[in-house]
Amino acid sequence: MQTNNKQLIATFSQQGFSLELEPVRASKVTQKNKELLDLYNKHGQDREKFAFYLGFLEFDSNLAPSLLYLNTISKSFLKH
Repeated sequence: MQTNNKQLIATFSQQGFSLELEPVRASKVTQKNKELLDLYNKHGQDREKFAFYLGFLEFDSNLAPSLLYLNTISKSFLKH
């Protein structure tokens, strides 16, 4: 899957969440975004597994707000 110049976002609905790629300028692609895209390429088809591994990662505020929110939720399950 070609993911250059893409940013991963999460969309939320009554059925849960889904992962989507949206185009961004090349200058907005950070190293953390690349790590997240690698995770997506490995586990993106399995949302629950993706959310589990997402909880172990640390991100700065340059990521999509929807993924920061999903990261916060994932981390809360790992603490218990």
